[in-house]
Amino acid sequence: LQSISELAKYSQVEALTKMIASLPKALANDPLLMAEYCKFLLMQNDQIQAESILRRCLRKEYHEGLISLYGQVKGDDQQLAFAESLLKKAPHSAALYLCLGRLSLNNHLWGKAKNYFEKSLELSPTAEAYAELGKLLEKLNDQSGACSSYRQGLALAINRKADGELTARTS
Repeated sequence: LQSISELAKYSQVEALTKMIASLPKALANDPLLMAEYCKFLLMQNDQIQAESILRRCLRKEYHEGLISLYGQVKGDDQQLAFAESLLKKAPHSAALYLCLGRLSLNNHLWGKAKNYFEKSLELSPTAEAYAELGKLLEKLNDQSGACSSYRQGLALAINRKADGELTARTS
């Protein structure tokens, strides 16, 4: 993981590609390694390769970090269908519903996106999900709803930051 991070940090595309290609089969689907590599691919705007790797890994094993990245890939409508198929494996995953909301948004499925974002927030509220819902509500000209969503997300982020600082001081 350290080697992949270092090569990615310095944009060593060729060396990183060779390293990934030479990984033993057992590591080729490792969620942490592949998440790190896919983050690099997304920074390089290699959406197709990132989507392919993430899909392969998620087929083998559902992983929150991978599904979060999968929602950031700009793909096609098949991507949404694949992610929806993962609901059988992880029906209570807020990260999966956030991913589904983002993919629905990319496909201009506003109602579906709104439902997925709301389900994500119902399962586990995050500032990120509130921000996504706020952006969608703005797009739908619901300024009041968008402001409310942004406000809730900001309050959540501030509370989490304050909780983290309090924990750090008491440790």
